Amino acid sequence: MKFDNYQSAKIKKIITKSRPQIAMPVFKDQTFSICDFGAKSGIDNYSTAAIQKAIAYCSSQGGGKVIIPAGFYLSGPIFLLDNVNLHLESGALLKFSSQLADYKIVKSEFEGESSFRFQAPISANGAVNIAITGQGIIDGSGDKWRPVKKFKLTAGQWENLLSSGGAVSKNKNTEIWWPSEAARAGEKLVHKLNSQPKKIDPLLYRQAAEYLRPVLVNFKECKNILLKGVTLENSPAWNIHLLLSKNITLFGLTIRNPWTAQNGDGLDLDSCQNVLVENCNFDVGDDAICLKSGKDKLGQQRNIPTKNVYINSCQVYHGHGGIVVGSEMSGGVNNIYLENCDFIGTDIGIRLKSTRGRGGVVKDIYLTKLRMLNIKQEVLKINLFYEAEAEPEITKKAVSAAPQFKDIFIDSLECQQAGKAVYINGLPEMPVQNVYLSNSQINAVEGIELHYTAGITFTGNNIISQRKELCLSQNKELNLTNYLIVAKDGSGDCCNLNKALKILVKKPSIKKVYLKKGKYQEKVTIPDQINSVDFIGEDTRETIISYADFARKVLADGTELGTDDSATIFINGNQLKFYNISFENTAVPRQEVGQAVAVSITGDQIAFYNCEFKGHQDTLYTKGKGRLFFKNCLIAGDIDFIFGAATAYFKECEIISTGPGYITAASTPEEKKYGYIFKECLLESAAAPDSVFLGRPWRPYAKVVFIDSYLGQHIRQEGWNNWRDSAKEKTAFYAEYNNYGPGANPEKRFDWIKQLTAQEALAYNFRKIFPNWNLINY
Repeated sequence: MKFDNYQSAKIKKIITKSRPQIAMPVFKDQTFSICDFGAKSGIDNYSTAAIQKAIAYCSSQGGGKVIIPAGFYLSGPIFLLDNVNLHLESGALLKFSSQLADYKIVKSEFEGESSFRFQAPISANGAVNIAITGQGIIDGSGDKWRPVKKFKLTAGQWENLLSSGGAVSKNKNTEIWWPSEAARAGEKLVHKLNSQPKKIDPLLYRQAAEYLRPVLVNFKECKNILLKGVTLENSPAWNIHLLLSKNITLFGLTIRNPWTAQNGDGLDLDSCQNVLVENCNFDVGDDAICLKSGKDKLGQQRNIPTKNVYINSCQVYHGHGGIVVGSEMSGGVNNIYLENCDFIGTDIGIRLKSTRGRGGVVKDIYLTKLRMLNIKQEVLKINLFYEAEAEPEITKKAVSAAPQFKDIFIDSLECQQAGKAVYINGLPEMPVQNVYLSNSQINAVEGIELHYTAGITFTGNNIISQRKELCLSQNKELNLTNYLIVAKDGSGDCCNLNKALKILVKKPSIKKVYLKKGKYQEKVTIPDQINSVDFIGEDTRETIISYADFARKVLADGTELGTDDSATIFINGNQLKFYNISFENTAVPRQEVGQAVAVSITGDQIAFYNCEFKGHQDTLYTKGKGRLFFKNCLIAGDIDFIFGAATAYFKECEIISTGPGYITAASTPEEKKYGYIFKECLLESAAAPDSVFLGRPWRPYAKVVFIDSYLGQHIRQEGWNNWRDSAKEKTAFYAEYNNYGPGANPEKRFDWIKQLTAQEALAYNFRKIFPNWNLINY
């Protein structure tokens, strides 16, 4: 479906209109208590036979409710029959046995492949009108079945687990505890049995023990299913696996596993159709809500997609993914609708995954009104190279049955605190197509990364990241409406920054400029009418704005260019941010060219992150009286290479002296309380020891402070210079606090240099210096 310029209302209309019509199971108004069939509450009383008798009798009488009253009921595996509602009253705990002898080996499917496994504690095959309802708890004793990876435990927990028995294996990443030696060796045994040319007696698979752990609830080829109200927990593998089933309602469930639970999925819908998932709560060890349709040949031959799924008002806490598609999706997944859900603390928010050769089509996915908090990795991740050890080969020939992911619509998503906003990685032969993200707000450490895509449209979003805001490669028909792409190779909206600035003047709604790698040799002026724009480089070392003007350059009229006009880039706009860009003035030699400014700033509220400033004399000119911020930046030069009148805060920056000279030459106005503040910076140089001053006052009221910074051996013992004017010693304010390194020698500083107390140093906090600057990342 073509959906350019779509709005939230349209998404809402599509979701509302597409809510599947589901045939709910209907049960006769009659009840059968398991206690009437011999079940007894107690931790030593097996009630398997009684529960199964009650189910069979209920079904034979035309159906109804099988009641599990309040109490503790221990059971082996049971299976539901037509027209039976297994109802757990409040206070009922149905605990399943962990004794292997209680379970048969059966033909099953797990992770998209046909296999022999132990039967599920609760199963149904081909049943119609079945339900599990109530307020009780179903516990699968999964802690007795599951392997546990060492890195998921504390040292004490690991030692306790080892003392309980079992066996330990090692892989390249971690140690793994198994419930038994047979389980530890199970993978090799199963592989050996599966590779036999002749038919194998299924009983031989029992030797793999807990390695063949089952899912907790397994319904196959069933119709009219209701799961409502109960808590399902502690599953041996997945909690709920619904396979090849139709007309499914899941309402008000609590589904939980410890976060250490290997394969501890919450809900897996596998080639299922017409599904409602509403008001459910997930806190699990793997994917929370997962949509599948078989793996490779099995899924392709069956060719039955998971489709017509509506998910509403659910909460996901721990989980590898909140809503997940794949990686077993060879039969396809389509017509998925999700709204009004919360993901809190999941590893990934929205996760779609597959790999080469898997086949299948994933399309028509509609997600709206999602709220996320503390997402450890990506808010949105689509990866068609899942579980591969290397990046996709550009030259690799197209593989038949490449998976297709397309027509994915996400609107009104809000996320506070994530590792990364968006990661999409298609295949060279099959890009991810037509992904739309609109009207969303995301705050993440890293921004957007797109590879091998076609028709991506992001519009009306506010995505704030601390680094790597945009990383692009091999993308076609890219429409990032808030972005202007600058690419020297011609693959963007324009080929240099000057052309981009002309576009910004005409289109002030554009608030982000992305510069792809390249050396842009141009002299640039950002005019004062350009405000509140972010300029993002693809890579600091390889995204370079370079020029070679200099003060002594003789003009046509015989005059010299002068320092003020020598800059590579003039920044006159306000509220601008720069990320991952190098600015340089390459004019040499200094003795002949004189001053050669790389960056000249007259604007206010200008911030730089992971940027580099390279020159010799007068590299960084903070010309105006505005507020400037630099974080994780490198600034290099020799003579007065940070100079000017602004109030500038340098946080965790690397200050490189390329030769003997002076680092700062502040001209702070008398009325300004603060000039330059260097906090937690690193001052280094290959210059001779004792050859560089921290600064000298260009104007009488210069103000410079170094706090918690490393001062290398190149810093002179006296630290500062009065520019041959002793009167400035009375007006300038130069101060230090808690610096370290061979150049930090407070006892050898001049008397007119201030050594701050701990209390005085507290005043040099970003928020105290810039109380009205709403900068998030400082």
